[in-house]
Amino acid sequence: MLVLIFRRLNKTLIAVGLSVNLFWCGSIYSVKAIDSLPTVSNDQLPGSKSSMTTVKPDGSAQQQSTLSLQQLPSLIDIPQTAESIEKVGKLEEEGEKYFKQHLLDKALAKWQEAYGTSLEMKYSEGEGRSLTNMGRVFIERGQFIKAKYMGENAIEVLATVSDRKALGRAHLYLAQAYFGLDNPVWAGEQLDLAMKAFTADGGNNAADTAKLMNLAAGIILKGGKLKEALQFLQASAMYYGQAGDNANAIASRIRVVNVLLVLGLYTAAEEETEKAISVARTEPDQVANLCAALACLANCKFSFGEYSEAKKIYLQVLGYIKKLQSDQLSSLGRANLYLGYGSTLAALREYSQAKQALDSALSVFKAAGASLPQAQAANTLGLVEWELGHKEKALDLLQQALDLHNLITPKQEYFRNTVLQNLASIESRMGDNRQAKSNLDLAAANEKKLKDNTGLGRTYLALTEVMLRLAEQTEAENYLNSAMQLSQEAGDDSALWQEYTWLAKMQLAQGNEKGVHDSLLSATSFLRSPQAGEFCVPEHMYYPSERKDIAYMLVRLLVQQKLIDEALVVSDQLKQEAFLANWKDLGAPLAGSDAELYKDLSLQKVHLHAVEVISAPSKATKQWQNWLGRFRTLSEQNKPAARLIAPVPIAVADLTRALDTSHSTIFDYVVGKDSSILFTIRSGGKITATTLNIGSKQIVGLINSILPGSAPNSNGPQNALSGKLLHSLYSALLPESVRPLLPQNPDDLLVIIPDGPLDSVPFSALIDNQNKFLVSSHTISLSPSLATLLDSPPRYTESPSFLFAAGAVNPGEQIDNIAQAKDIAQALPPSAVTYLIGEEATLKNLQEQGNGKASIQIGGGIDLSGNGLNAILPLKAKDEQSEAKASDLLATTLSCDAVILNGSEVKKVDEQTRNVMQPASTIACALRYAGARHNVISLWQSNSNQNQEIIDFYKAQLSGVSPIVALRKAELSQIGRNINPADWASLQIFGPMY
Repeated sequence: MLVLIFRRLNKTLIAVGLSVNLFWCGSIYSVKAIDSLPTVSNDQLPGSKSSMTTVKPDGSAQQQSTLSLQQLPSLIDIPQTAESIEKVGKLEEEGEKYFKQHLLDKALAKWQEAYGTSLEMKYSEGEGRSLTNMGRVFIERGQFIKAKYMGENAIEVLATVSDRKALGRAHLYLAQAYFGLDNPVWAGEQLDLAMKAFTADGGNNAADTAKLMNLAAGIILKGGKLKEALQFLQASAMYYGQAGDNANAIASRIRVVNVLLVLGLYTAAEEETEKAISVARTEPDQVANLCAALACLANCKFSFGEYSEAKKIYLQVLGYIKKLQSDQLSSLGRANLYLGYGSTLAALREYSQAKQALDSALSVFKAAGASLPQAQAANTLGLVEWELGHKEKALDLLQQALDLHNLITPKQEYFRNTVLQNLASIESRMGDNRQAKSNLDLAAANEKKLKDNTGLGRTYLALTEVMLRLAEQTEAENYLNSAMQLSQEAGDDSALWQEYTWLAKMQLAQGNEKGVHDSLLSATSFLRSPQAGEFCVPEHMYYPSERKDIAYMLVRLLVQQKLIDEALVVSDQLKQEAFLANWKDLGAPLAGSDAELYKDLSLQKVHLHAVEVISAPSKATKQWQNWLGRFRTLSEQNKPAARLIAPVPIAVADLTRALDTSHSTIFDYVVGKDSSILFTIRSGGKITATTLNIGSKQIVGLINSILPGSAPNSNGPQNALSGKLLHSLYSALLPESVRPLLPQNPDDLLVIIPDGPLDSVPFSALIDNQNKFLVSSHTISLSPSLATLLDSPPRYTESPSFLFAAGAVNPGEQIDNIAQAKDIAQALPPSAVTYLIGEEATLKNLQEQGNGKASIQIGGGIDLSGNGLNAILPLKAKDEQSEAKASDLLATTLSCDAVILNGSEVKKVDEQTRNVMQPASTIACALRYAGARHNVISLWQSNSNQNQEIIDFYKAQLSGVSPIVALRKAELSQIGRNINPADWASLQIFGPMY
């Protein structure tokens, strides 16, 4: 009996509620015989009783009644007339009506009567159909032996008549009885005979044949035979098409897609979906049909891991359903759509919107008693609530999902394991490790039964961590050894790098220095595997610790073992991943020669990750190797484009050569929960690492006291940016032990690479022990990562030339932007200034007129909060019909020395989300890819003094100095005027070392 996971069953049923006559027969999960279902007594059956001995599932003997048709009482024959045949047909119809209402006793009584009447008039077709229908009742009740007896007799009767369709149905239901008796061989033989019978009858009535094919598929799916069901589903779609029934043709194709997704045949699934959409578009007035097909496509995209594309399609469907009347879209249909849409939003980390959609779906499922989708909605919503910081609510929802599983038939064991692992992970994070162990033990037992070695290895890894938290060292070692063996067999690099990290930690506690060294090198090697890259599965939380926390532990262990170069490479990989986490959510396309290769490699990467959700990673090893070969070629030819797909490891030798040329010093931070690590890199390849006693929670608290919109200082940093706070940040981030490593010459460059919440720290304004601002003693620049630092292009121009783009985001802002631009430009030579004002402020004009300029300034009012790439710019997009997003800059060429976002702001750093956003660094990465050599970004908006600072910045550029030096001169000018740092310290410059 196959037991397969279908990751997206909740979304594949989206279209069921639409009034397109979707014919859903059974689940695509496997089903086992259920012995506890109610039985029917033999005195309800035609004929007298006899008995036989059967074997129950536990091996014990059981007396069970059977039927003997030969013992039926002799009846007086009645003539076979049109009226008597019509009476049989009417009884069959009445029985079918009761059966659909699940009134099985009444249905059985009607079909018994039809059987008796047919027998009386020697009407073989009626006898055979009635026997088949009675068998259906017993199948529904789990009485498979009785169903088998009925089916065999029906076939014997129908074999002598010409009704091939009735014979096919008898074979079909006999096959289902054999499935229930765990006899797949005989079931397969009956299915083959059913297919032959249906095909022989198929030319007579396409609509009836289509229904029978659909019925056959539903029965086979109930038996867990997915591949076998495909031919019936595809035939059903074909016959429905021949009958002109587009609604059911679409429904059948959707069911084909569902099966293909389970089997991991994603390309075939998408092709089948496109066929359904093509059929739907032939009837533009039938919006419900199109909604069903598009919802299926959204489900495909979600299953592929193409979450941004799935979101676009769901939004399109949600727009369409506004045109549907209430009788065309049931509440359950709408709820299923919102379940799919909410899960997609969760994958994109848009948690507040996801919560709204999932809440809406959950309430409908609960009212309707729809156990499976209710459980799935509760599970995903529970993880969303956790991300939003609602811990108790998250636990309650996950427990609801687990309890609901008891009501689901057939049982969905993979789903149950998912919920158990989610519960355990959250329980462990909340300190209840005993309960976490209990739930993980249940999951492990199920995975053994399912022979899911990949899942079992990950569960043992989770148990390792739980046992360490319980100080059960020996048990932790046993679980870890088992986990590593299973992960090796499954080729699960995403688990192996974590397992070797935990192994190193345990070996360190045991004093095994040699073992620690080897384990850490293995961990770094597995972490670089593309299969180990982060892939969001919004309904599944695998481990008690987040990935970023295990990665920080790896960096810290490497530092402790003096493996500094390796620790630095891992640190930079994590920074590249942080940008990709924000970038992938948008799904924004590139432009130009990189676009096609980027799209191909990006899609292949997420598809391979998606396949691993339902199969062992080792099955995709060859595909990963092919992908990696192509990716390496791209990395050699175009590193900036490659870094938009996956991290490209830096070479420490390249870094030290660049430092020797530029006389720069790099301070590179890695932030953990309770501590941080600072790498200092100087010329000559001198790399040191220092542990700092400040973590993300403390940093977020300090930063949120500065940024606007954060209580109690809702007006921003005007009063919050005190000397005491700036001195505290200086002491914590630049402790006494590292201060001698700062550049001694104020003109030598200090490059700071922030991490996480440090992205919003105004480093220039930090106050040292001599009460001097850091910028007073050092020329400071920032970089998103070491990789970005190494990718910088040469300077574009020596002549001072400036472009001001001043469009509007909201009504009234255009006037302010234009006024600010003109105020600044008045301090510059008119011949050096170009304006793009109002409607002229488009991305197209920005690209055409900005290339080769010394500086491009984009007007203010830009909110960088959250994912900075979602920020709306005061520009029109290339289509000139919509507002541009910061992500659009990635498809724009900006070959200039500096892009200035003066008047942008970060309102709050959110520590609750999976990855603390780094909006300034994210924007800087995007602008760097677009071609900008330097990027100046403000963390908050201040009063008119900021205008004076930017004017001083441009004036300094007139003298020919680099933008980094120009910004320092402007800041020193403000300090000389005794201006409050809240009015000058918000500008951050990201740039190269030379």
